[in-house]
Amino acid sequence: LSATKTTSITVWGYAAPSAKFTSVFFSDDEGYVDDSGGYINTHISHLASSCDNKNIPTTTLKYRQFGGAWSDNITHTASVGGSQAIIGDGSLSSTNTYELSFTIEDEFGQYETIYNLGTAFIPFNVKKGGKGAAFGKYAEADNRLEIDYDLKVNGRCDERLLWSGELTKGETCTLTDDLWKYRLIFFKMGNYVSFPLSAVCDGVTHIRASSSKAEAESIELHSIRGVYTKPDDVPSFKLSEITAFAITESGIETKTIYNNITEIWGIK
Repeated sequence: LSATKTTSITVWGYAAPSAKFTSVFFSDDEGYVDDSGGYINTHISHLASSCDNKNIPTTTLKYRQFGGAWSDNITHTASVGGSQAIIGDGSLSSTNTYELSFTIEDEFGQYETIYNLGTAFIPFNVKKGGKGAAFGKYAEADNRLEIDYDLKVNGRCDERLLWSGELTKGETCTLTDDLWKYRLIFFKMGNYVSFPLSAVCDGVTHIRASSSKAEAESIELHSIRGVYTKPDDVPSFKLSEITAFAITESGIETKTIYNNITEIWGIK
């Protein structure tokens, strides 16, 4: 016995939901641009596959002052392809930074996008109380200088020679100042390579530095490892390891000429 049955199925194309903020600005309660209006006007573009209206997405819009608590879900006008809302109650200030979150979710997954709306433009601002300042925006934090411009520095950073001499593996030298006062530390290895760079973090005693040097027929790699201590306000550095290698077409060669440190610098 045999039987044959013919049927048809419908397949709908599907793509994961997506969204992006297309326009966000401080406004008045009617949505017109106004840095002093107390509101935020936001427009979001989003996409979801409807699958013949069988996959209906839901959208969520929230905001918060940067670093604060998120608001409840904001009522917003949502249509196919986009959402729009005027956020706030008239008390939002363009002297603060706000973070906006928009989430779109369908039957198969969700997508969230975040937007940071910075403060309104102002050439220079001193925070109330005089403990913070900013260029190109309003100052938002005490004990901080904020810069909203691209930065070009023609002068040199403050640098100080903390030690000079000849320090080989296993030896310890006494420094003239505390390393934790400096953002970067430079080491000079022997007389050949100047200033491999090492980041220094407060509370961490182990320090590592690495650098590279391109020669005509090789590439050199250099590494320094040591321990920093500061007992009784006498800072010292012990060189635990110093190594260097040359990479050529024939292989990797250890460079024995790098066997000491001759200078340590601090950069603020």
